Parts: sequence; structure tokens; C-alpha cells
Amino acid sequence: SVAIEAIRLLITAAHRKNTEEVAIEVEQQVADFLNNKKRKEITRIEDEAEVVVRINARTDVGPEHMIIKAIDGSGGETKISVLADSK
Repeated sequence: SVAIEAIRLLITAAHRKNTEEVAIEVEQQVADFLNNKKRKEITRIEDEAEVVVRINARTDVGPEHMIIKAIDGSGGETKISVLADSK
């Protein structure tokens, strides 16, 4: 599922050198699942990697849509994954 892949890639992004924030953009139902059912796991990743995880929900995309970015202290972004499946 997209949520499981998002968690796997979140772990990868969170542990990249100099990452301070990980932004995840997914479809609304996937975002709800991550926020409600995977919050403890996401909090654990935030604590271990000392990063902030931001989950952005979109209603105008398909269920396979996922963009994950690692953001460093200067605001520089590195895209980890892009599965842009728009409706």
C-alpha cells in the first residue's frame, strides 16, 4: 500500500544527513491513515532522527499519489520519491 511505502521512504528521508524536516504529500485517505493509525510510529521516527514530519493531504489526486521531500536546515529540498498519479 501507499501508506506502507510512505513509512519506508520516511525512514530513509529522516535519516539522510542534515535533514531537519520531511514533507509527505499524499491523497486525503492515505494522509488520514498515516495521521490516525501510524502516528506513534511517525512520532518515534521524529524522535530518533530529530526531524519534523509534515503530512500534506490532497483531494485532487489519485490514491497512488506520493511525493516525499527531505528538507535541510537552509530550506534545500531533496525529493526522495515522486509517484504523481493525478485524477
